[in-house]
Amino acid sequence: MAVKWRTREDITVDLASTLPRHGVKFIHAATEKVNPEDNSVTMSDGQNLKYDYLVIATGPKLAFDEIEGLGPEGFTQSVCDVGAHHGQRG
Repeated sequence: MAVKWRTREDITVDLASTLPRHGVKFIHAATEKVNPEDNSVTMSDGQNLKYDYLVIATGPKLAFDEIEGLGPEGFTQSVCDVGAHHGQRG
């Protein structure tokens, strides 16, 4: 810890109990496949979930190669890129 004034417990959120209180269903499963042709994702537990908008958060290190069809040239926005224009589809 750099500043030592917050503990792990101070900055950790229990998503399984917090999200449902805000009307968000929490599913603890990995995504096996993204199905853009029908706006759905197949989860590791067998569920097939429909979406209107899909957000894939790869973390601070951009991992375009992890998902076929995504990258700086298309359908991707980075919150880490200060040059990105809000509202544009890449």
